[in-house]
Amino acid sequence: MAYSKKLIELHRGILRVESMEGEGTIVTIQIPYEEYTPAKEKPQKGQSFFTNIKPVKAIRTENENFETGSLQDSPKILIVDDDDEIRAYIRSVLNNFYQVDEAADGQAGLDMSMNNDYDLIVIDVMLPKLSGTEMCIKLKSNINTSHIQIILLTAKDDMESELAGYKSGADSYIGKPFLPEQLTSVIANLLNTRKHIREYFTSLEEKESKPIGISYQDKELISNIVRCVEKNLSDEEFGVENLGKELRISRTHLYRKLKSLTGLSPNDYIRQIRLKKAAQLLKTGSVSISEVASIAGFKSPANFSTSFKAFYRMSPKEYLRKVIRPGK
Repeated sequence: MAYSKKLIELHRGILRVESMEGEGTIVTIQIPYEEYTPAKEKPQKGQSFFTNIKPVKAIRTENENFETGSLQDSPKILIVDDDDEIRAYIRSVLNNFYQVDEAADGQAGLDMSMNNDYDLIVIDVMLPKLSGTEMCIKLKSNINTSHIQIILLTAKDDMESELAGYKSGADSYIGKPFLPEQLTSVIANLLNTRKHIREYFTSLEEKESKPIGISYQDKELISNIVRCVEKNLSDEEFGVENLGKELRISRTHLYRKLKSLTGLSPNDYIRQIRLKKAAQLLKTGSVSISEVASIAGFKSPANFSTSFKAFYRMSPKEYLRKVIRPGK
């Protein structure tokens, strides 16, 4: 009934229900009269309603350039819905702007999520084998997949269902039926949130305020990574293998996780931690550049200077002049 009500309201109509015990129920539907649609524009027998809806342009995420035919670096989205028509329709809306995969049940969707690096998943709540809510809980409670943005779709239009969706860890919740613009707007907003998280973790200076939209598990993971690297800071051999062993995360999952959260590979993120710690040491003014290079785990002062300049866009000497003797 909730689904029917929403569908009728999309046509600017009204659904009214009158029920009397022992006598029955009367359902009245009122839809404004529209000019007659020519037969050639009506769906043919056996043709889906969705085929007559034109896909909209995706709302672009900040600084992203979506060009048809060049989707290799575009966000990757998984659609999980047991309705073939709805999956095909959502794909038609997103296909020109994102990399899109499909799954027809919750278990298949969960398996694909574990073996692929998705940026966002659109999940129907009512699914065979594993419900959308159960799938969401499993993904958000697993450190390997907790960073994936999740949108739940449902025909249940009530606050209790919506709260259940958010309690499962979903990032957004959309009731059926929905307009294409509604879905693309939510996707764009969620992907922009992910972009801001990456900018936070790759900024030149440490920021006091924490980014919104990042899960507790992911915050803990990043904190543990920083802690592990700083504990082994002077060990120039400490790398991805060592970090994975300390965190008990496979090299593959560590790469996927850090790439999604920070946009950097594990090697690049480890180097960034070393460089930020080096910058903190330089700011004290009590440690020479060669000593900082050794403390931060670089093989030589020359290697340190090259990496430092690539990250901070100035040499260690220039950085010293700027932070300790500004204006000189």
